[in-house]
Amino acid sequence: MRHLILTIVFIAWAGGLALAATPINEEIVFENGFTAILIENHGAPMIGSSVIVRAGSIHEDASNNGVSHMLEHLLFNGTTTRTQESLYAEQAQFGIYNNAHTAQAYTNYIVLAEHDHFQTAIAIQSDMLFNSVIPPEKFEKEKGIVLNEIAKDRISPGYWAAEQFNRTFFKGTPYNLTVLGTPTSIRGMTRAQVLDYYQARYVPNNMTAVIVGDFDRDQMITLLRKHFGTQSPGLLPVAHHHVLDATVFGTRTISQMAVPSPYLTIGFLAPQIDDPDYYPMSIFTHLAQRTVKRLLDQELIRRGKKPIQSIRLSYEANHDFGVFQVVSILQEGEDPSSVFGALRTVLPQTVAAEHNQDIITDIGTELKVQDLSLLEKPHYYGMMKADAIANGGWQLARSYSEKISTVTAKNITNVVTRFFTTSKDFASIIVPGAKTFDELAPTIVPQYHVKPPTDNEYSTSSLMRVEAWTSKQFRTSVREETTGVHWTLPASDDPAANHQKKFRLKNGLTVHIDSNTDSTIFAMHLLAKHRVWLEPPGKEGIADLFHNLLESGTETLSREDFEKELSRIGAILKTRDSDTIPFDDYYHSRLYSYIRLSTIDEFAEQGIRLFSKLVMHPRLRQADLESSQQEALARIVARDVNPSKRAETLLYQTVFANDVRANSIEGTKESIESITIEDLKRFHAKYFSPSNLVLSVATALPHATITTLIENVFGTLPATDVLTPSSVDVPLTYQGKEVREFLGASQSYIRFGAVFPIKLTDHPVLTVLNSFISNHLSFKLREQQGLAYLVGSDISFMGMQAMLNVYMGTTPQTLDKALDALTEALRGVPHIAIRDDNIERIVNARNSRYLMRRLTRINQTYRSGLTEFFRGRSGWDSPSPAELKQVTAQDVTRAMKTYFENIEFTKVVIE
Repeated sequence: MRHLILTIVFIAWAGGLALAATPINEEIVFENGFTAILIENHGAPMIGSSVIVRAGSIHEDASNNGVSHMLEHLLFNGTTTRTQESLYAEQAQFGIYNNAHTAQAYTNYIVLAEHDHFQTAIAIQSDMLFNSVIPPEKFEKEKGIVLNEIAKDRISPGYWAAEQFNRTFFKGTPYNLTVLGTPTSIRGMTRAQVLDYYQARYVPNNMTAVIVGDFDRDQMITLLRKHFGTQSPGLLPVAHHHVLDATVFGTRTISQMAVPSPYLTIGFLAPQIDDPDYYPMSIFTHLAQRTVKRLLDQELIRRGKKPIQSIRLSYEANHDFGVFQVVSILQEGEDPSSVFGALRTVLPQTVAAEHNQDIITDIGTELKVQDLSLLEKPHYYGMMKADAIANGGWQLARSYSEKISTVTAKNITNVVTRFFTTSKDFASIIVPGAKTFDELAPTIVPQYHVKPPTDNEYSTSSLMRVEAWTSKQFRTSVREETTGVHWTLPASDDPAANHQKKFRLKNGLTVHIDSNTDSTIFAMHLLAKHRVWLEPPGKEGIADLFHNLLESGTETLSREDFEKELSRIGAILKTRDSDTIPFDDYYHSRLYSYIRLSTIDEFAEQGIRLFSKLVMHPRLRQADLESSQQEALARIVARDVNPSKRAETLLYQTVFANDVRANSIEGTKESIESITIEDLKRFHAKYFSPSNLVLSVATALPHATITTLIENVFGTLPATDVLTPSSVDVPLTYQGKEVREFLGASQSYIRFGAVFPIKLTDHPVLTVLNSFISNHLSFKLREQQGLAYLVGSDISFMGMQAMLNVYMGTTPQTLDKALDALTEALRGVPHIAIRDDNIERIVNARNSRYLMRRLTRINQTYRSGLTEFFRGRSGWDSPSPAELKQVTAQDVTRAMKTYFENIEFTKVVIE
């Protein structure tokens, strides 16, 4: 029987911005309830699939808290047709990226693969989702991994601020549970609980897939029907409406925790996701973030108080309720109640300060550009839309920009005035103290949500779906119809031709331009060389501080005005690594720093001019410096109490001793406090001298157009003589040293480091060997023994030397066992037999990750900048994919014996 499919087609971003190649988006609902969103984008031969399963912490209670996340982990342990080992080997063989993450309302499973290997990727994804076996022999070790992940997250003061707020504000609802669960709930969890949850919620009518990339629509539908459309639907519980406990509003709760600074978190009841006021409140949150710190600091100073360290606004909504949240980090000793009072005064003022119709229109431009940027990353698109899809469905996610464009300034004023004068609020305060979670557990754990005993009704829609599926109408199997799916590469009407141009301006600025038609995104990346080498003695961290100050604007544009100009062209500017995003840590380098901007080609000229103003005429004011110094000092405190970062600091100080590479990027308390405006001006003139910069651009515009613009605006950047620093080989005096330090955090950390002389021709071999070692450690210590959430190794090249860095986080209770196991695993590495298929999988996986990181225009400019930076610096850059493909098992075995049989590590242990 021919199966029916409900199809909903729409055009995204209709009207307004002139966007090339606007993609068609199609929503398909299969007869078993499985929903797929298809978004074709033929810019690169890659396809991403994000399957959103409505299984998150709000579907749990205290008795099984953490089961959604635990199940996410367990699905990578093998299926009825694939062992864990064969699963990992297959995805490595075909260069498939396979990952997942859990949230309150959903768990998201993501695969990314080249077009030719996507059939394999989607088969693996479907197999994991529907046929996982939850191996009994691997259940306890997976608990160990999750317990290590909880320990890692509990290092962050922000974790405790969020935990206390959610636990109290959402009292009586499942929203007060943690996504990861607690050590108590994880230790007590049984395999039967996990299997019950898996069988109840991992059914096709509880899933939505977002497929983005280079595919043929009809072929994709056939492929999805084969792997998802033939699965039987299941009965789903009725979605209960949760109501917040009215006794919480107007109250304040305070706790002492092991945090370096006071945290104040305030929540206001706000519009639900299906309320028309949802859109004005969303815009207010976005715009108020621009001015709230300045206005709040001014109000606090007027009241005789100190400015805050930082403030973050957020607004989250679902069908039950909405919450507008303010998270403030205060300076030591400040009274949170004073800040709360000042904030109540300031929030309505941000309406008058920011909101007019032009600015609201700019928000629409920002959203459209962000959507285009996301399409460059097929695996990110579904991930970033997952929350909206899980809470409001695809129609909410796809119509968001359109609804935002109808909001007026008056709408915002009315909504915000009403909510901040009459809204119910709650404040959660955490102040520095010595109490740990274990000490607070007896009072905390009983507060977590418990489901009512009668909570076992099924939804009408799922009952009807199952009844229809089991009726005669759907008894015919479609498996025979869908075997051997025809799969071809979609033909491109206008294949993108990549044209590169490199030139040097008269002032010494190196410029690299990539021009092709595979995207409408315009990206710029400015790389400044020799970061720690150009920092003056005693001013360590000045580069990081300077980059933070770049957010203050230009000589002619204040921070707020500069942000408005960026918003007008939908530009995304990044001046430094994000403290909260680990995925951009490959930017975090002692060798260089960067600024980057992306918009669309339509706004290329405005983007170049804004970017040049920031580079040539940054706004350096005393008030901004003092504020940035406070933020920098807070980052230093956070760094020094983080076991992983503290271990890294000690490792570099031990290995590099008196070399500048021993200096941390953030600097020290003393160095940051000593930096003046004059120091920054001198540093800017030298560090941003044209000869020390590489400007990379990626665009669809012609070279001539971009070249003329760059020559006109950057040609006036004054040149300053900058001596290229020379780096000498690291003396091997550190060998055999061991450093131990006690922090008393929820996680312990181990780092082993070694520097050793190498042959330049062995770079590709050593790169592959490091991946082999890292995979070996991860599988042996994490997947087999459950001793760590994160364990592995990385290698960096420094001319005729290389540095191997081995890392492992573990709980304090398993530290000694983990240290022994890591030592034993490293000792056994030289004796492992290496096969050619091992090396082939490693190379394919690495090269696939390399391609994945080059999908976006902004990452292409990053790679262009690095290539130019390392040109002429023999032995510093990583090998190319082509070089890696030449590596054999015999090469790796030789390198293993040459470099690792007698290697001596420096060992750093943080307890």
